[in-house]
Amino acid sequence: MSTFIKLMLLCATVIVIGCASSSFRPIQPVATLLNFPEVNTVTIKELGDTLLVKSDKSTRDAIKVHNSISFSRFGQVITFPAGEYVASNENPEDIVYTGEGVWIVAGRPFGGGFVISKLIQHKQINDVRVWMMDPSQGSNRSGKNITFSKSKVVWEGQPYFQQELIYNGKSGSNIKFLYRELSGNSMRATFTQDIQYDLNESNVIGFKGSRIKVIEATNRQIKYVVLKPFP
Repeated sequence: MSTFIKLMLLCATVIVIGCASSSFRPIQPVATLLNFPEVNTVTIKELGDTLLVKSDKSTRDAIKVHNSISFSRFGQVITFPAGEYVASNENPEDIVYTGEGVWIVAGRPFGGGFVISKLIQHKQINDVRVWMMDPSQGSNRSGKNITFSKSKVVWEGQPYFQQELIYNGKSGSNIKFLYRELSGNSMRATFTQDIQYDLNESNVIGFKGSRIKVIEATNRQIKYVVLKPFP
């Protein structure tokens, strides 16, 4: 058996006090419905901006780690790069944040991540705990610090659907929009449609059940109020 394979097996079987293997459970994605902007609120957008959006997607909590860390274990230099790590497992005390192929040993990437206490509220962790191969097998202290910010990521494993109305400018009394539908389901392709309205007829426009009152429009920007979002 090669030294490298022995190293992998050793990493996978190390148990460190503070990570109970039986208490971790998967964190499920959260279904999120977003309508923007709020109804009856005056909003100003520029040419090319999205005026109205509705999205239905599944999200997960995540952290963006701002600095890479490297440390030695078992005669090898192990590196965790900066980047996004997604909340994947938890127990009553800790949250496991996972990255795929993120830690590097001898030039080869492996799965791993950070174990962060739920009591930690600040954005920097001293002597961060890291896990390698399998979080249920415990974690190691890196002897290093990380700084991070909290974020959310769309969970690509679940279908999502988004509707957008984008401002495309003004010509005479006509204002133009691009309507777009985005989907994370491979059964449905991205759909776009150009639409146009004459403000001399009405300053309230409607499309696919939505209603927008145009207060002022130029070829550079539009000032409007959403009366009714996409249903």
